Amino acid sequence: MNRKRIAAASVVTLSLAACTFALVRANGSGDVPTLVVTESEFRRQVTAEGELRAVKSTPINTPVRIRRPIRVATLLDNGSLVKKDDVLVTFDPTDFETELRDGEAMFGTSRNDLERLDLLSGAVRQNLTLDAAQAQREYDAAQQFTKKDAEIFSRFVVIESQIDQDLALRKRDNAESTKTTRGQQAAAERQITEIDRRKAEIKLEGAREGLDSLVIRAPHDGVFVLKPNPWDGELVKLGQTVWRGFPIGELPDLATMEAEIFVLEADAGGLKAGIPVTLVVESSAARGHAGKIKSVEPLAKPRMRGVPVQYFSAIVEITKTDQAVMKPGARIRATLTLEKLDKAIAVPRNALYDRKGKRVVFRKEGSRFVPVEVTLGSASPGKVIVEKGLKPGDVIALTAPDDAGEGAS
Repeated sequence: MNRKRIAAASVVTLSLAACTFALVRANGSGDVPTLVVTESEFRRQVTAEGELRAVKSTPINTPVRIRRPIRVATLLDNGSLVKKDDVLVTFDPTDFETELRDGEAMFGTSRNDLERLDLLSGAVRQNLTLDAAQAQREYDAAQQFTKKDAEIFSRFVVIESQIDQDLALRKRDNAESTKTTRGQQAAAERQITEIDRRKAEIKLEGAREGLDSLVIRAPHDGVFVLKPNPWDGELVKLGQTVWRGFPIGELPDLATMEAEIFVLEADAGGLKAGIPVTLVVESSAARGHAGKIKSVEPLAKPRMRGVPVQYFSAIVEITKTDQAVMKPGARIRATLTLEKLDKAIAVPRNALYDRKGKRVVFRKEGSRFVPVEVTLGSASPGKVIVEKGLKPGDVIALTAPDDAGEGAS
């Protein structure tokens, strides 16, 4: 009899346990991982890549005194340490030496032409002056000994005397006119030769300036860094033809460095000047360096042509420059703290769901999980701040209860 009662009691107990388990599963509380809501420090951090550069840097360009294209003869290796007055670049002098010889020949020829013109013009002017003086004397003599008296001289002699006077006058006038014309012609020829001489002087001046500018020396100590040109992004090479003002490289001052970093547009919310940054130089990854954002470009742009991903460029002011590891062009990784709160309620993203267009979490109330609408704030890659709807001590589901449906955020 006792065995029957014990057996019956066991069946009732198992039946109640089965009903209770079924109720828990039905209410979504069975095997649901949960999280107790607490207030804690919240940081929203993003990472970015970039490179170091000097705050102050002296550009190294082809001298503007070089007035023609010229070839690079020698070029210091990229990244070379230099002292003041060390030779950075030299250029091929062949073209300037040829131009100098041509200019000297042109100048000598024009100078000889000027001397010849001056001598010839002087001789012609002197001869015409003599001719005019002789004609004047003949005219004076003809007037003095004119034969006008018809009673004394025959008509033929009178006419001949008048013709002699007219001829002497015309010879004088012609000599004066010719002297003026030849003088103007000589002046024009001299001006043309002066132009040729000036052209030769300009050629000589350009050649001498070019020869004097064939060597570029370091204006101060630093690291010589070749600079990609803005047209094709290529570095200058030996034998390449360049022109005046062409960008060759730069000589950065290593005492103070900064970094240019690129932040993904999707991660750049809150990116502004003053944001703290921790930098790691890839060649010395064991040590971090503190800094802060100095400026941010207003528009996001692609970093590489043909790649549509947009980045915001930002300049990082480094608190202290470590010259032992910080070199211009060195690759760096940056961690930016875009937001920091001493106390905040932050929940994992997988605890958030959409219900009829509203953001909800499932808060445990007794043995059930009840959807509670929440107001969200800032987000990090793994967590989202809940500004309204939860309080410390609440228990929320980390996965959807059985009756929650789909829609995890």
